[in-house]
Amino acid sequence: MINQMRLKESARNLWKGEGRGVSRLRRAGLSGMTAIMAHGITIATGIISIKLTVGYLGKERYGIWLTINSLLQWLYISQMGLSGNALVNKLSDANGKDDKTLAQELVATAFWSLSIIALIFLLLFAISFPFVNWSLVFNTTQAVSINELEFAIAIAFVCFVMMFPTSMVDAVYQSYQEGFIGNFWNIAGSIVALIALILVTRTKGGLPLLVGALFGVKLLFSFANATYLFFFRHPWLVPTPKATSKTSFRNLMTLGGKYLFAQLSGIGMFQSQPMIITQVLGAGAVGVFGIAQRILTLPQMVVLMITNPFMPAYGEAKARGDWVWIKKTLKRTLITSTLISIAMVLPLCLLAQPIISRLTDGEIVPPTGLIWTFAIYTVIACVVTPASVMLYGIERVGAQAIFAFINAVLNVILGIILTRSFGVTGMVAAMTIALALVNPIAQITQVRLAYREKG
Repeated sequence: MINQMRLKESARNLWKGEGRGVSRLRRAGLSGMTAIMAHGITIATGIISIKLTVGYLGKERYGIWLTINSLLQWLYISQMGLSGNALVNKLSDANGKDDKTLAQELVATAFWSLSIIALIFLLLFAISFPFVNWSLVFNTTQAVSINELEFAIAIAFVCFVMMFPTSMVDAVYQSYQEGFIGNFWNIAGSIVALIALILVTRTKGGLPLLVGALFGVKLLFSFANATYLFFFRHPWLVPTPKATSKTSFRNLMTLGGKYLFAQLSGIGMFQSQPMIITQVLGAGAVGVFGIAQRILTLPQMVVLMITNPFMPAYGEAKARGDWVWIKKTLKRTLITSTLISIAMVLPLCLLAQPIISRLTDGEIVPPTGLIWTFAIYTVIACVVTPASVMLYGIERVGAQAIFAFINAVLNVILGIILTRSFGVTGMVAAMTIALALVNPIAQITQVRLAYREKG
């Protein structure tokens, strides 16, 4: 009788484990499909916006617009993972343990910490803004007035920083494997942003009006999304000040410190290129790089849409000790990502020049070498992405951050050298060399260690 009861209990536990595995796949699949929809609309609106903005702003102002966006991404390092992976990891673990009290503490602590960071940044910006030579920073010509440039920078910075507190909403959705909800909000935001862009380009407001309209839409949808999450979807997560916790802050900052190192490295890996190109070749050359990157890294975006929803699922599976599911899922996503990259890269290479030429009315045409170098970079990036997502999901952050730092250093050094010698193509070659030398070996080593140590 006792043996029969044990067998039944084991069967129930096995069924629950399999049920959770299926639920993880279903939610990740739903998030992945809606991410494809969201990013598909984002890509479509982005392609339309290229034609509108290049013609509206001109080559130099368009390069400034891309550089402003890149520089603002640098500010994310100040969030210490509070709105990103550190919060996803800790919330996923709390979800795996069904601990709602801890979840509310984490959300409230992240929200109010980000609010304080935003206030500090706004104060520092207000104090330092008059003393910065922005024309020198963006290496602009006399065609762009200093008043126009400063007004655009001020609008972009203020709107961007005001989104800090609500930027953690997507992390909450991901942690509860509800990324599909955030994706629906992104779809709506992209559509409204395109409408705003079309309206702006029918006026003569220049760069400041464009920045104000697009960042204003982002700010509006950021607050609307947070309102829905905290007052309709998960009201028990509402971030009241009394729910903040020193323990949760310490835990988030401990893990966030590792992500800070990774984010600093990410600047060198992904956000340094526009500034290097601006300083070496001028703001006008940024457009060639930015548009080619947007078109030729589409396979990488698709891979990220498919694999990123699995990050919280990996965290929950680790909390429950379900390593069989982790191994199977990593293998499946790796095969899928490789096939996607191979299937998409070649057609994009053949079509990139005529597409970009048509979008910019022949004003911007990337050289053939730039296109094929981007293709190699994209294939490598697609192959290493699934393992990176899994390792972040199970909180193996430290080693990832070290390898990212090595990649970043190579990116910056080679980027400066090769851009001076080969122009924009040299910048992409630097990215490709750094990625190929560092990431594949790093991912293989870390995955093997994770399986051996089981977390």
